[in-house]
Amino acid sequence: MDSQGLFNKYKNIILNCLFIFLGIFISFKIYNSQMQKVNLIIAQKDSEMKKNEILKEISKDEKEFAVYRDFINKKDVSSIIDTVREIAKESSVEITYIKPLPEVVESLYIRYPFDVSVISNSYHDIGKFIAKLESHPDIFSVVSISMSPQQQIDGDERLTADLQISTILLSK
Repeated sequence: MDSQGLFNKYKNIILNCLFIFLGIFISFKIYNSQMQKVNLIIAQKDSEMKKNEILKEISKDEKEFAVYRDFINKKDVSSIIDTVREIAKESSVEITYIKPLPEVVESLYIRYPFDVSVISNSYHDIGKFIAKLESHPDIFSVVSISMSPQQQIDGDERLTADLQISTILLSK
């Protein structure tokens, strides 16, 4: 048998093998293409999962910030004055007057300043008063202070301190 005869005899088998190999080749190419798409989708999913975790953390931080804001903002002018009076009583200083000043609106907070005048027997008591004010959870700060001796009728000398204090409320 010659090569033409062998070819005719095995023509169907050869063509079938070529189609099978061609089919396997095309399937392999389609499979690789689809695997690339699957890997891309998995990478996008991982990226989105990381973003979701970050968003959950931000949400948790926002809730925590809201709690702090509500805690800080839970005051009004009369409660602020009462708090300052209590701190003065604890520090053995006597308040002669408290005068609320106009509020100052900043971008993130509102500052409420007050002029306060106190009388005391010692610098230490005034220092305690200032320290207790500035360490109070309601966030007070002493903006300015001036002290002067004051002669009493009985001859004792007492100190007068004029302070400007302020507290803040966070903007919503």
